[in-house]
Amino acid sequence: MKRLLLILILTLSFQNWTKADDISDFQIEGMSVGDSLLDYFNESEIKDKINSYQDKGYKFKFNDFYALTFKKLAKFDEYESVQIYLKDKDKTFKIQALAGLKYYKDNIKDCYFDLKNIKKSFDVMFANSRRVGDGKKRKHSHDKSGESTTLDYYYYLKNNNYEFISIVCSDWSKKMNIIDSFQVQISSYKFGDFLTNKAYK
Repeated sequence: MKRLLLILILTLSFQNWTKADDISDFQIEGMSVGDSLLDYFNESEIKDKINSYQDKGYKFKFNDFYALTFKKLAKFDEYESVQIYLKDKDKTFKIQALAGLKYYKDNIKDCYFDLKNIKKSFDVMFANSRRVGDGKKRKHSHDKSGESTTLDYYYYLKNNNYEFISIVCSDWSKKMNIIDSFQVQISSYKFGDFLTNKAYK
């Protein structure tokens, strides 16, 4: 029952996306790429979140962008947490990418089942986009041991390799101490370019 509810929520939440023409038209929990994070959190809340991380949110080898994750907030209707990517030293806190996450503790098979159904909806919604993903699991780039895997699909909305919407199931090894999850992510051109050409070099 919970699985069916999740599929219903995720599918319905993307119904209006078929009418969107630009990456900034898409929303996750009311937030869009290109918005200022200050429209949703005050500066003190943002800085407190940054300072709550030992690495200040810099999760990549290069510090061009950093990530803030807000979990289980009352204002969230659809996702258990939202991860937001911001450009280094940008005092306007412009959102470059964002992701909504749902967690599958010790239950990755249900994530795969839900991903399959969500993909069917996305294939229809984004029929004119370029889809990347062959349905095979691959090693997760964040786990250098190679024991964690990801199953993902990317939908590139324009004639470039950078602006995208992705759906992902991440199966983390026990050593990583991260809960398995489903994620939908929206990325700007700048952040997509960084991920493709620099983040993991």
